[in-house]
Amino acid sequence: MDALIADTAKRIYTDHAEDKTGLWQALEENGLSRAWIPDELDGTGLELSDGFALIRQSAGELASVPFAETLLAGYLLATAGAATPDGQITIASSTHDSMSEAPFADSAEHVLRLHQNTLEVFKIDNAVAINNVGSDSLASIDFSQLSVVSSHKAPVWLTQDVYQQLGAVVRAAQLCGAMQYQLELTLEHTSTREQFGRPLTKFQAIQHLLAEMAGELATSSAALEGAIQTISFDAAPDAMAVACAKARASEAADIVSRHAHQAHGAIGYTGEYTLGRFSRRLWQWREDFGNEFYWSKLLGQQFSRTDSSGLTEDIFGAING
Repeated sequence: MDALIADTAKRIYTDHAEDKTGLWQALEENGLSRAWIPDELDGTGLELSDGFALIRQSAGELASVPFAETLLAGYLLATAGAATPDGQITIASSTHDSMSEAPFADSAEHVLRLHQNTLEVFKIDNAVAINNVGSDSLASIDFSQLSVVSSHKAPVWLTQDVYQQLGAVVRAAQLCGAMQYQLELTLEHTSTREQFGRPLTKFQAIQHLLAEMAGELATSSAALEGAIQTISFDAAPDAMAVACAKARASEAADIVSRHAHQAHGAIGYTGEYTLGRFSRRLWQWREDFGNEFYWSKLLGQQFSRTDSSGLTEDIFGAING
């Protein structure tokens, strides 16, 4: 990602750390909320990889606004050549007439869903906030009570399965962003905290925890990059690459979070410390759009088919000679 874009986003998150309204206004004014909307549709027209980098960054900054959801909505509407409304947009993961856990539905102006090969944009005016595991707000919505702002025929390749895959990659990016910050927070804590006259990082057990956290983040980031490279505006992503990315990130989230809390001790569970807030988001995101068990099962089914080319060939390519 361009350093200027990254620095701009960092400044916005720093300046509006406790002001969600000001944060969203600044993201809009700088064009970041329309990053995946092409220029011809009044967007910023950033590369998809840049948008994913921004999503990772927002997750690492504990941004309590539907930034990732709004970017995904802009992308989905752009695939249909449709304009994206201004303001905050959330994404429906259900095709039913109601949804019990829509992220940020109590603050977003619109909700987008894919229903019978049609992208529908609804105006939100009856969301009911509910308690949730993560620190981001969730709300229940009844689509039958909402007014349709616009509807657009989705491209043929944008099926319900692909819709879920795209949501899964976005959540994988957020998981990687939050895990990266947890690792950095743990490194800082164990480097400055002393026990028996030595920093915690001098103890082999702590070094082992940090090494495992770094390894989980590295493998998750690699799988994520592999999935991102298969995404475009005119074709479905590689389903197996997506499955690897979400399965790996969701599984790693549990390990990284547990190790971070173990290294921090009791301080990690206090309300005023940020580690717990990241953990709660990780627990929520690992379940969204399918957890590691869901995607691992799909991978297993794919490579156990009688007509499958085989796991080795898919990973390493055809073996010559």
